[in-house]
Amino acid sequence: MSADFSQPQRQSVIGILVMFFYTLQQYARALWPVIVIWIFKFDEINKLYLLLGMLAVFVSIGVVSYLKYLNRYRHFGRTY
Repeated sequence: MSADFSQPQRQSVIGILVMFFYTLQQYARALWPVIVIWIFKFDEINKLYLLLGMLAVFVSIGVVSYLKYLNRYRHFGRTY
């Protein structure tokens, strides 16, 4: 089986996981004040809302990472 390097190719599937953690890092940097408030007011916050909020954030990060993965191609054999 011969690889066709003239066509753009996707990264490996592990790229989704790498992009997930990179996007998670970006969200954590952007939302650190909210995270600090959640930590200090943990006893006052409804635990169900906190859990649902965190789940929604992780799902949205996963969707964004997957869309980034679908949009990214690698070009091999090209000279720029």
